[in-house]
Amino acid sequence: MRTIYCEIDLAKLTHNYRLLQDQAGRSAVVAVVKADGYGHGDYQVALALQQAGCQYFAVARVHEGVKLRQAGVGRNILIMGGAFPGEFEDMCRFSLTPVVSCRENLEEMVAAGLRGLGVHLKVDTGMNRLGIHSDDLGGVVHTLRQSGFTLLGLMSHMACADEIQSPVNQLQLDRFQVALASLPAAERPALCHIANSATLFHFHRAEDFSLVRSGIMLYGGNPVPEVSIPLQPVMTLKTRVLQVKRLAVGEGVSYGHNFRATRPMQIAVIAVGYADGYPRLLSNKARVLIGGRFAPVLGNVCMDMTMIDVTGRPVSRGDEVVLFGTQGEQVLHAQELADICGTIDYEIFCGISQRVERVYING
Repeated sequence: MRTIYCEIDLAKLTHNYRLLQDQAGRSAVVAVVKADGYGHGDYQVALALQQAGCQYFAVARVHEGVKLRQAGVGRNILIMGGAFPGEFEDMCRFSLTPVVSCRENLEEMVAAGLRGLGVHLKVDTGMNRLGIHSDDLGGVVHTLRQSGFTLLGLMSHMACADEIQSPVNQLQLDRFQVALASLPAAERPALCHIANSATLFHFHRAEDFSLVRSGIMLYGGNPVPEVSIPLQPVMTLKTRVLQVKRLAVGEGVSYGHNFRATRPMQIAVIAVGYADGYPRLLSNKARVLIGGRFAPVLGNVCMDMTMIDVTGRPVSRGDEVVLFGTQGEQVLHAQELADICGTIDYEIFCGISQRVERVYING
């Protein structure tokens, strides 16, 4: 019997991928599996998606790409954060495709003699993070080709894709189209991509490009709740009851006693805390699933334990508790926890610590 673990349902992952690929139409889905697959397990997710037909994967760092290759991922792997000189050897050895985002990075690659390498070039259309200014694009492409590199793709990144009404979306798409059109026809790459998960379901012009980068929706998160999408949550965070005990009126719970019983109560101590990635901000605010029913969190979340209200319910040591995910017919979305914490479900997923075992089912 495991005390606490994440159950990763690979059949649900595959369902979400196929839903996204159907929506993308002629564009190919790039599965974003950076940050250990958003906490779901990078190579486990990538291998399942590769088996489902996915041809493109994206990570942030070179070592993430190396890990995928060593695990048996044989498809295209895009390194979105690019590479520094000390990483060039691994990048070439494992056939990884870097994204070049500045002239300095290109000069580093030229100095290293990486002729013949295929790259994607990133143009900044308004995110003001990584990317080449559109005014410099022509010169960088010329230098790139003169130095013996192959321009495989042109990309950008949308800043407000999860805000359906934001005028920034149209502005960035227009800028990207202008940047692409500024290149001579013979120099335009075959692959172009700017759309992410959020864009795919509400801004259809993004589908005009050859690739669509999908991250959070692969894992069942919906960044545009205004649009109903039949995604399935891939991760369920499960733990167990350590002890059941009774409270008298006036007794406090956990550090600081910021919860006190106003009636006789029964509480369960469960094996999860902020060291597992269950944020302390959930104290006295979150709820869990136990026996197919919701139960509120009481008192401060501790490093390794949390208390819940199970008054009037038949609960015993060892009973399963779901922190988010599915139990029976009920679903507790990670976004609910994110809303309480004032963050996004990406952070909830990525925050589950490595001491929490990942268990893979249906794949």
